[in-house]
Amino acid sequence: MHPPLRENFRHIMEYGLREYGVPLLGRLIKDSVLVDLGYVAGEQLRAAHERYTMGTSPVDLLLFPFLATELGLRALTQ
Repeated sequence: MHPPLRENFRHIMEYGLREYGVPLLGRLIKDSVLVDLGYVAGEQLRAAHERYTMGTSPVDLLLFPFLATELGLRALTQ
């Protein structure tokens, strides 16, 4: 009745963030609303983007909520 393993889409999320989220982050980081308002540390975000771009660390799934919130705020202000 219950499957032995629960489905896990982590690998798909990581792929999507690396393929599409990291380049998007590179474009948004220059004038981030969340950084300007002080909710996100800009230097740490830039350092994380550099690590992801260089491939020296796996993509942190917390990048998704940042991107979603940033894009949502931008949509509200346009």
